[in-house]
Amino acid sequence: MEDRTKSDGNYSDSRGMDDLNSSGGNQQDIRGKPRLSFEKNAARFLDVDGNTLQPKRGVTIRTQNNENQQPVSRVSDRVGLNQPSMRYAPRSDFDAPSSADQGNTPLSYAKVVNNTKETVKVNFRAMESTEAIDGADVVIPLSLVKQVTDRYANTLYGYFLGKRLAFPVVDYFAKNNWAKYGLSRLMMNANGFFFFKFKTKEGMDKMIEDGPWMIRNVPIILKEWSASIKLEKEDIKAIPVWVKMHDVPLAAYTEDGLSLVASKIGVPKMLDSYTATMCAESWGRSSYARALIEVQARADLKRSVTVAIPSLDGNGYSKVEIKIEYDWEPLRCSSFCVFGHDDSSCPKNPQVDPNGDFFFG
Repeated sequence: MEDRTKSDGNYSDSRGMDDLNSSGGNQQDIRGKPRLSFEKNAARFLDVDGNTLQPKRGVTIRTQNNENQQPVSRVSDRVGLNQPSMRYAPRSDFDAPSSADQGNTPLSYAKVVNNTKETVKVNFRAMESTEAIDGADVVIPLSLVKQVTDRYANTLYGYFLGKRLAFPVVDYFAKNNWAKYGLSRLMMNANGFFFFKFKTKEGMDKMIEDGPWMIRNVPIILKEWSASIKLEKEDIKAIPVWVKMHDVPLAAYTEDGLSLVASKIGVPKMLDSYTATMCAESWGRSSYARALIEVQARADLKRSVTVAIPSLDGNGYSKVEIKIEYDWEPLRCSSFCVFGHDDSSCPKNPQVDPNGDFFFG
């Protein structure tokens, strides 16, 4: 049995601290087990990353006043411990040039970043066209046209009717909805045309097939780019628009019923998910039916459709007026039956300036 003394209600080991602090790997602790060395005890303490906290041999302690820096070879070494030291020594490959090397002018962040940019070098020089075409000052060589065409392979260009949407809006929509088709790059020019480049032609064709596409309820007109195309907003005679049909009677909430109603507005394209569920189950949102309908510029937009519902006994009909609401209404020119501008801003109609002179817009 071990000899223990009792003092103030606590037991203490009679061997004392001198025995515990003495060296010797064969000594045992109070449980009769071999005592661990200092190195083994230190190795049991880990940081949050699972690394040991014990001092490592060969670590260099850098100080502000000590020029002769020596690696710590033993735990008992106390090199520079009595002097202020740097907690982290900067890596040599990231050491910034001294003020003496820079003429006592500190480097700004912009200068550091600019120094890392690669300069694109192009052979910009004086040239003369090798061909001459009547009415043209410059003729672009066919080889250059083919070179640019290869860069713009699988590229669509698009535009909006009327006022265009901001680039960040289109950028956010395209990256979130067309990435699955292989969209790789997009840009916009000063005239409001957007360019969308895809990785493969299959992905580009699939994206067009899944259209028409609308951004914030405004349809975007998409066409495949080629070097021979002149970028201009063409006259549009038909365009898809999301339409809400209010107060649709339950008897008309079927595929055929809504198809009949939508056909009086334009060409039916598709129903939204809620309306499709209502048609299939005859249960759900019945306040309005929402459909994508292609409207024609040759006629005014329909504002209401009257539906006649026969009674089950065959003795007459009940009439219900369905009100039509458009999520977005394109400008329409009744003179030329096109979308994109109205009669007052038609570029083909003569306009009168303040001086009384006629001109074409």
